[in-house]
This record gives sequence, structure tokens and C-alpha cells, in this order.
Amino acid sequence: MTKKTIITVATTGAWPKKENNPNVPMTPQEIVDDVYDCWQAGAAVAHLHMRDEEGNGTMSADKFRETVTLLRGQHPDCDIVLNMTTSGALKATDEARQAHIKELRPEMGSFDCGSMNWMHSSVFLNTPAFLEDLGRNMQEWNIKPEIEVFDPGMIANAAYYLKKGILKAPLHFQMCMGCANGIPGSMKNLIFMKETMDMLCPGSTWSCFGVGHCAMEMTFWGCRQSRSFASIE
Repeated sequence: MTKKTIITVATTGAWPKKENNPNVPMTPQEIVDDVYDCWQAGAAVAHLHMRDEEGNGTMSADKFRETVTLLRGQHPDCDIVLNMTTSGALKATDEARQAHIKELRPEMGSFDCGSMNWMHSSVFLNTPAFLEDLGRNMQEWNIKPEIEVFDPGMIANAAYYLKKGILKAPLHFQMCMGCANGIPGSMKNLIFMKETMDMLCPGSTWSCFGVGHCAMEMTFWGCRQSRSFASIE
């Protein structure tokens, strides 16, 4: 059987604003328009982040609900898989990070498998208690975790949660390459991340994206690898 490359599109992403790129969609309608255009162009998964009126990341369940309602109402033909972030605002409460997926039950949701310094200015906090609660809830709500890993230690965390029953095989990883304070984006490092995944969590699937200067390199190598997915952020 011919293997296909599955393209994920993150139209808004975690932080860019209009001042950084005037084409970044911010409102629910703008996000819907871009998601539908990308689906028509071949994207199979949409990774959704929401923004408030000032363009800052938000975990507002209202924004997610409005976006999904518009997408399904305006484009009933669109069968793109929805993958909703659980980390769209660094200061959001653990409850707010899950409220939207509990209500809307998307096919996928992000599971950021560890804490790290973020962009040299703040802390991206994912406590063990939060991850255990999120993992159990995703199983109950029938949501596939997209296990986001920013360094190989987070892959080891996923293996621990798999052994403990918090996560359920087969796992799907998103290799987040080139983020500040995470593993640098390069082909060598991507191969190392995949080999670490294969050793600790055999049978898993994976995707990757690159930030900044390594974005195109990571997309290229993601497309080249077998059993892989290419993510375009």
C-alpha cells in the first residue's frame, strides 16, 4: 500500500501577531477561512490556537466553540481532523486548559509532556498532576493525544506515562524542533529524537515542525521519512 504524507496546518500558532505577520488569522472567522483553504489544498489536520481581542493567546472555550461552530456551519463538507491546543496561554488554569476539549471533543488535543523555560522569558509549566489528569481525561473523552516533545527527556516522560496507564499505545508524537530552550532543529537531532522514541515507545507514529530558521528543513525531512507526518506551523 502506498504510504501517504499527512499535513497538519497550524494557521495561527502560539505567538505571532498581525504586527509580526499581517496574514496570521486571529478571529474565529479568519481561522475558519484559513483552515478551510488549507483543507482544500490538502491539509488533513488543523492544530487550533485561539487569540483574544488584543491578539494574545487564550484558552477561552467560547473562542474554540465559535470557531468550530463556524467551520461546521459554513463548510459541512470539511472533514479536517481538529487538534486543539491545551497550552494556548501560559497563565491559564489547569481547568481552563481542558474545558474546551471536554465540551467539544475534538479528534486530537495537545499533550505537552514536560515543563521548560519558554522563549528565555517565562516558564511553560506542565506539572505531573496536570499531565496525569489530562491523560486520563483524554482517554475518557476519546481524544487522541498529540504528545508534544521539545527535548528527548519529554519522550522519556511519555514512556513513563505509558507504563503507568496515563497514556495508551499506540502513541503519536510531535517533535517540536528549534524552540528556544528546546532541542535545536537539525536533521541529526530529528533522527536522534525519532530513535529515542523508537527505543522507549516502540510502535509510535510521529510528526515534526521547526521554528524559525529550521522550519523548512524540518518540514522537508518530515516529508522524507517513512511513517511520518509533516507539520507546517
